[in-house]
Amino acid sequence: MKYNFWSFRFWLHRSHLYITLGIFLFSFLVIYIPLNTSFFDPVTRAFEDFRLSDLFLRLSDRKSVPESNEIFVVDVTTIHNRRAIAEVIAKVADTSPKVIAVDIMFPDDDRSEDNLTLMETLDTIPVAIVAASEVSDDNSVLSSFFTPALPQLREGYTNTTMNNTYSKCLRTYTTTITNGDNTLRSFPLQIALAYQPGLRYETDAEKLINYSDVQICKVLPANIPFFADRFKGKIVVIGIASGKEDLHLTPVGDLSGPEIVALSTHTLIHHREIIEMPAWMGVVLGILLTYCFVVICSYLHIKHEKTDNIRITLAAILVTTLLVFINLIINHFFHYSISLIYAFTGIVLTGNALSFYVGWLLWLQEKKKLKHPKKTLYL
Repeated sequence: MKYNFWSFRFWLHRSHLYITLGIFLFSFLVIYIPLNTSFFDPVTRAFEDFRLSDLFLRLSDRKSVPESNEIFVVDVTTIHNRRAIAEVIAKVADTSPKVIAVDIMFPDDDRSEDNLTLMETLDTIPVAIVAASEVSDDNSVLSSFFTPALPQLREGYTNTTMNNTYSKCLRTYTTTITNGDNTLRSFPLQIALAYQPGLRYETDAEKLINYSDVQICKVLPANIPFFADRFKGKIVVIGIASGKEDLHLTPVGDLSGPEIVALSTHTLIHHREIIEMPAWMGVVLGILLTYCFVVICSYLHIKHEKTDNIRITLAAILVTTLLVFINLIINHFFHYSISLIYAFTGIVLTGNALSFYVGWLLWLQEKKKLKHPKKTLYL
């Protein structure tokens, strides 16, 4: 029995529901369970680290992205002396920025004279200073400076996210973490609060960095005087912005730590973080889209009874391309990331699932075990 494509009887036919449920049951048994066992950990990490929005960021022209006029990075990669770092900080302070962020972790050694010069410089600067710190695995704070902290010095941990590893794509920043009875603020959050004291933010939150809004201007120490007008009243991050010492993989390629800190701060200040669809909504959306595609494939199968799966394959490619395009548009203009991994899985498996279901019906018909054959769509 064949129904009109636009009729409710066709769209709500139980065969479509059986095929859709079969697809997701197969996905759970063959894909989900293996990927959640230790043997498949490398594959699991690869799936977890994939975002469809990366395609847009990789294909977009980074040169066309405007430079931020609020946050700048001073690159001190070639400077390894604390006295020289102090001189750079003093030069930046002379331009009257609102916030100076020092994204440098100094090693604990005996260069006490240079360290004293650095601390004296920071003590005399009438600008808000934010320094980087780290949080170890046991939640102890490792300060940037191995001397008593200055009263006006703010510190924030630089672990962009406590879950990131160097082998994964760095996508997120955190706002705060709880360390015993204390709440520690992240480096980007401390910078943002120094720049905008009344800034609203979520505590204990992990947010996606917006890499597509702006790019960060990197300035060499020798060129600081030429940026005096642009630095005034703004944020200047000082750190290692070239070389491999502080390089991280991001959705837009390799970026330095100071650049990532600057982009995280920009995301915080302007509330431009990318909102990610909850996992349960991704599952629901996947089921709905798969069901709709099953209906489309059923129609193709019925209308072209003697054809093979070419039309279904072409339909899968067309629908997948359309979903990718819609996702990229929503991600770019509305800063919302749609989870389509379940939908793509269902669409890819629909052709085989339909063939299996029709074959099963034919087997039941041959064995004369098919109940109500006149109500069957495909025979």
